[in-house]
Amino acid sequence: MRASVDPGSPVAPDTSAVVVASHGRDEAAVLRAALAADVPYVALVASRKRSAGVLAELTDLGVPELQRKRIHAPAGLDIGARTPSEIALSVFADIVAQRPRVHVPAPAGAAPEPEVAVDPVCGMDVAVTGASISATHDRTTVYFCGTGCRQAFLDEPARFAR
Repeated sequence: MRASVDPGSPVAPDTSAVVVASHGRDEAAVLRAALAADVPYVALVASRKRSAGVLAELTDLGVPELQRKRIHAPAGLDIGARTPSEIALSVFADIVAQRPRVHVPAPAGAAPEPEVAVDPVCGMDVAVTGASISATHDRTTVYFCGTGCRQAFLDEPARFAR
């Protein structure tokens, strides 16, 4: 989704994230408005150098340090993103990572979470279901993430004994 905001317009009260990606236009004004509206996630898509410049501009405008520290600048997780798609992915991942964690109980009648076993070859958690890849060794069922780990175990079970 693509949205643009007039820097002078108020931020909607239910706004959960504001990401400024305006290539130097009205960045400080939009960031100030988002901070004033207490938006949970506020970010600036910019280089480290330009981010520092915008944060300095906010300092000059009297934005308190605690407010400035709320700004994710540069925006996104540091995954080495270069293309617009990679940058968008890194920003979205950061928004997801920063959102409040709320436990949502399973609906009544929902299937319980499957049991989890550890693949003895690679250490990966594996859901124990009827479709799980498994093998029986010494009268014990062992579960695997894939057929490659299962075969490695069957070739040398003593190597992976726990």
